Amino acid sequence: MAYEESLKIAIIAALSGGLAIFIFERLSSLMRRILERKIRHYNSIVFYEGQLNNNLSRLYDILFTIPNITKHLKDGNITWNNLRIIEFDGSLLKNIYSEKLRNTLGSYEVDQYKLNDDLESLMNGYQEIKQALIQKNIKHEEYSVNCESFIKNLDLIYKFTEMTIQTLLDALTDVRLRIKTDNPRTSIFIKKIIMNGLKEYTKEEFKMERKKLDREIDEASTTRKKEIDKILK
Repeated sequence: MAYEESLKIAIIAALSGGLAIFIFERLSSLMRRILERKIRHYNSIVFYEGQLNNNLSRLYDILFTIPNITKHLKDGNITWNNLRIIEFDGSLLKNIYSEKLRNTLGSYEVDQYKLNDDLESLMNGYQEIKQALIQKNIKHEEYSVNCESFIKNLDLIYKFTEMTIQTLLDALTDVRLRIKTDNPRTSIFIKKIIMNGLKEYTKEEFKMERKKLDREIDEASTTRKKEIDKILK
């Protein structure tokens, strides 16, 4: 009888130990997958911070270049300035589990693609007219008439570029806030590993971060203008 009881206890202990190991392995696997997903999410938003900063600089270049192109065209001259499209890599959006951030980045992506289409169409059209003038296939008067149309389109592109910058700044503000809260390497406890990143920032936090970003842009613009003025002197 004692032998049977000992055997039962041994079997129960073995089963309990096996079950505990199984549960531990499943939990470990689950936590590992959650953490890996969070790392992909975090690495993706860090990537987009860099891309948005780069694209912001290039959008401001467009605003800087358009008045120069317009001046040349109004004077009846040809221009060698070019407005280049700005790439946006949306392949990592699938790694971002914040629907709000995906939508914000998606809104910028749509605006950027629309702007790229307009830039490409306008510059391709201008290159054709410019080459026709250089090759003397059209007269200068005809070139000037076409330039009037290009100037109107340049004005529209300038305004849409300003709108695209605002969409980008909203996305960049969102990204910067997420970087502060979604870093998985700061998650020490299991609760933090699971919940960190699901926290939503407040409207006030967004406004404060946006104002901070606007100040940084203003300071950078002032510094750049001083550098350009110094070069032109």
